Amino acid sequence: MSLTPPKMNNETRHICVCICTYKRPKLLLRLLVEIEKQETQGLFTYSVVVADNDGARSAEPIVSQFTEASSVPVVYCMQPEQNIGRTRNMAVENARGDFIVFIDDDEFPVNHWLLDLFKTCNAHEVDGVLGPVRRHFDEQPPNHQGKLL
Repeated sequence: MSLTPPKMNNETRHICVCICTYKRPKLLLRLLVEIEKQETQGLFTYSVVVADNDGARSAEPIVSQFTEASSVPVVYCMQPEQNIGRTRNMAVENARGDFIVFIDDDEFPVNHWLLDLFKTCNAHEVDGVLGPVRRHFDEQPPNHQGKLL
């Protein structure tokens, strides 16, 4: 797998979005739906790897449901030992393409997220980029006023 910065030519690059998840099916589905809306401007293609860190395979039905209705290719894999490092490694082992990006199952991207990452790598001829994560809460979180729980 090449992690070389893309060169704008006739070769279409491919990005693999890696998602590690653990028992959050509603959030995973919301994330997959938002990833499906990614803008590419024809500059790249993309696919998804979902690495389920639950030995009971709780994410598998969500991935199957999404895959049946989506044009985005999705690979499902499961890492039974609860260990985020091993789960990330499993996602990478199942990833194919020129670039790998990670997003957590409790996040959701704006529609130009992948496009911005791709263009930034190309513009600056770098091997990787990071972007900010802006917090969003569906409900107001509790105010613990600095108390440790």
